[in-house]
Amino acid sequence: MNLYIITFILLVLLNINFLLTQKTIPSKYRPLPIVSHLLGSLIIIPIVLFFLKNQLQINIPTISSESFLKNIQNLLGALVLGFILLELSHVKPTKKILKVSILSYVFPILGAVIVCLFLDKLSNIQLTIALMCVFAISAVPILYLYLKQFNVDNETVTVLMGAAILIDIIAWLTFGFISSTFSLTALILCTLLGFIPIAISNIIKGADQKTKRKIIGLLFFSIFLFLYLINTYALIFAIIYLISVQKININIENFIPSSLLHNFFNYFAIPLLFIFASFSISLEKVLNEINLTEFSLLFFAPIIFKVFGSWLGLKSIGWEKAWFGAWLLNTRGLTEIVFLNILLSSNIINTNQYLSLLLMSLVSTVIPGLIKNKI
Repeated sequence: MNLYIITFILLVLLNINFLLTQKTIPSKYRPLPIVSHLLGSLIIIPIVLFFLKNQLQINIPTISSESFLKNIQNLLGALVLGFILLELSHVKPTKKILKVSILSYVFPILGAVIVCLFLDKLSNIQLTIALMCVFAISAVPILYLYLKQFNVDNETVTVLMGAAILIDIIAWLTFGFISSTFSLTALILCTLLGFIPIAISNIIKGADQKTKRKIIGLLFFSIFLFLYLINTYALIFAIIYLISVQKININIENFIPSSLLHNFFNYFAIPLLFIFASFSISLEKVLNEINLTEFSLLFFAPIIFKVFGSWLGLKSIGWEKAWFGAWLLNTRGLTEIVFLNILLSSNIINTNQYLSLLLMSLVSTVIPGLIKNKI
């Protein structure tokens, strides 16, 4: 049995689990789609892989041995990240958002430095910067879904989403400088490509806003996907492009219908990324060689520093129930998983670090849905 058949079996099982949780559980208690897949992945994937390996004596290869599946994983990561970045294009920082963002970003960065210092890895600049981003990042799409499910007021949505978006922009921009082999020519080219919206808006002055949005949105996604897949400064391009969009006062949107996009995420992208994440490491090898000190620090420290920093930020603007708001900003979700897959495939983090941070991401995403308070 090859990896393609195992992937198909797991995809079917995860989607059956997803449909059961979404169709049979009353809406009041129904988990978000990402949470359904998270919980399903934590239970179904290990059981199936254990059964195949120990009962049927089938060896489970890592995804690196299958170049086609590896390319699919990279493509899915690029697509998901592209759609996430489009969600970031509407943020307009306010004083409240800046205040929350600074504290919610600075404390996780401090936590990453402390952890690297304790583990004697501070000299590894690439790893240190990567962990700073991992500790700080929030999951913008999942946070939005949580806020929508909790039916909160517009100010809450604006402040929390604005803070999460600003944090993610800074984190992805920072990561952009360590994600590729440095090339001044490529950096300059990607930077110049980021100013395309300004040029396009001057070229098609007579076009209506809807046409401009479609053209600028499609160009962003096409160029970003290309740059990402050739492993150059895609994130630098994306951030400059989105800033340029704000300068010309055009709100670009996902050009794919929302219903189709939701189906793509729920039935294909999200479960496949979880499946590929399980194939990215040899769990047996990790468990045999696990460094408990490093594992524990990378599991607990991001949560502690992120929640505490976010709580301070929300308290500083007089926010009620700041603790719950802090747990929402600690939501990691698919954004973090895409980030971790990039780090692992780039050999910036090892499998032990990947597993601990992946579990941290899963737990962080599930917690707000279990608390079920109102802000």
